[in-house]
Amino acid sequence: LTILKSHIHKISGIDPDEYSIDFVDAHNRADVISIGFNDVFIATAWWTAHMAKSAAKFTRDSRIYYLIQDYETLFYGASENYADAEATYNFDYFPIVNTSLLRDHLAEKGIGRFVDPSFAATAAVFEPAVDRQHFFPEKANKDQERTLLFYARPTIAERNLFGLGVLSLRAAVSAGLFQDHKWNFVGMGEDFAPVSLGRGHELVAAPWLDFNTYAEQMRKADLLLSLMLSPHPSYPPLEMAAAGGAAVTNVFGSKTEKRLRD
Repeated sequence: LTILKSHIHKISGIDPDEYSIDFVDAHNRADVISIGFNDVFIATAWWTAHMAKSAAKFTRDSRIYYLIQDYETLFYGASENYADAEATYNFDYFPIVNTSLLRDHLAEKGIGRFVDPSFAATAAVFEPAVDRQHFFPEKANKDQERTLLFYARPTIAERNLFGLGVLSLRAAVSAGLFQDHKWNFVGMGEDFAPVSLGRGHELVAAPWLDFNTYAEQMRKADLLLSLMLSPHPSYPPLEMAAAGGAAVTNVFGSKTEKRLRD
């Protein structure tokens, strides 16, 4: 809680204690929490939006604040999860949207309340902040081994297209595109068994790293493959670009090549 308050003060100049604001973490569903008439509920994913909606009806303002970090309906095939995720975009909420690319996709596709242009226009939108103290170009010896990082999450997130990424790497290796240097192929984001890429190359999962070590790994790498079948740009391509490396990603809807380059 101290860290959260310090972070809020650092980025906004507001001291939550001056406004007598209490923060309650309701992630543990086994805990009973008291709801005050003036409380505000913030949802950070579709399943928490359902819980927040039910709780907010006991408050002065039954509206919730919805941090929309992706178009989460895309996480699923036709299923109850698909329907439950899609339903949240019709709730009574104030939208806080992670990137203008995502906001524009929701508006262009008329998702939920975003079908109303005035609703989309009043949404709070922010762009990801890349910490230049951690992600910056770092001089390297061009004769040394090269590293390709692959944002690889085979079971955690299907939208990261692990299978397509592996097939693309195998095709590139087969075409002889990695014969100029000794290349290391490193998968980050999830543990998985080593994957053969052909010609003696192997994709190996990196251990989980703290933020500082992750940033160092990004700075020292030469190439990033980071796919995201979503209107959200994802963070690794932006971090890699800031570190001066080449970032290979994909387009999707409002996430066009031009807007990614811009």
